[in-house]
Amino acid sequence: MDPALNAVSSPGAQRVEAWERSVRRRLGGVQVTVRPDPGFQGALSGYDLSYLRILSIRADAMRLSRTAHLVTSVPDDHVLLALQVAGVSALRQDGRDAVLRAGDLAVCDLRRPFSFEQRRRFHLHLLRVPERALGHSGHLTDRLTGRAVPARAGVAALLAPFASALAAQAERTTRPVADRLAGTFADMLATLVDERALATRPDSGDARQDLVRRIRRYIDAHLRDPDLSPAAIADAHRISVRYLHLLFEDQETTVYRLVLRRRVEECLRDIARRGPATTTVSAVVRAWGFRDTAQFSRSFKAVHGYAFRDWRAGRREGRELLCATSSG
Repeated sequence: MDPALNAVSSPGAQRVEAWERSVRRRLGGVQVTVRPDPGFQGALSGYDLSYLRILSIRADAMRLSRTAHLVTSVPDDHVLLALQVAGVSALRQDGRDAVLRAGDLAVCDLRRPFSFEQRRRFHLHLLRVPERALGHSGHLTDRLTGRAVPARAGVAALLAPFASALAAQAERTTRPVADRLAGTFADMLATLVDERALATRPDSGDARQDLVRRIRRYIDAHLRDPDLSPAAIADAHRISVRYLHLLFEDQETTVYRLVLRRRVEECLRDIARRGPATTTVSAVVRAWGFRDTAQFSRSFKAVHGYAFRDWRAGRREGRELLCATSSG
């Protein structure tokens, strides 16, 4: 973890230059613009928690930006979470504009141009993570950029105080704990991206249902694959597991239970066609993605609420009754 940085001690123009260098060193290919004011005051502290970089800034008005030229000449695959602690800022990215006030969060994607202007003296936390740390949620950040996210409800209400606590405690965090905290932060940010992406998706109702239908068709087409799982389904559709579960929130079942139910249904259909022999049951359940009959029996009970042997006994009694009726 890096020691605290401070840019208030140099006089005049040197103070501004020192400030800009310090911020650029911490954020990479970002342009820092400060009015040439000899009275400029600013202080910043920066720490690294594993792959999570934290920068806390208290300063007079300034502007952070990433131009198209910088995006091309200094590629950067990181994502910034900004927490406005005090002051007011103007954010622009991906054709959208937002005003951030104290308590608001915002996401800036360093892979594309943006501008982030602090209009008066301010206090700001910036937390920088590699896009890959967000998993498939990293592909959805464009749904959040250029937007203010109030930290009053949902994941934002949990993430904002956590980010603030990380900024306050980073200096005293040991390396093993830092690794776990960085992972927790990345997971929470990815969850925020998923939550907000679903809420801001254009024509979200129709698009959401279309995606759910495509996922259901994919599940039906891959039921025989023993590796079919929520993670595999999410990966095939280039979404995160969190986003997949959000899609099914208003469905009658979860993704896991849907896979289980569809496999059991197909097994029962084949068993009914082929007869009740144990060897046939074993072959059928393996063909539909179960490891063995024991796993199938557990799944059957989870779906229907009673044992598979009872289902077989009921079918046998039904056939015997039918035969007795026919012979009589």
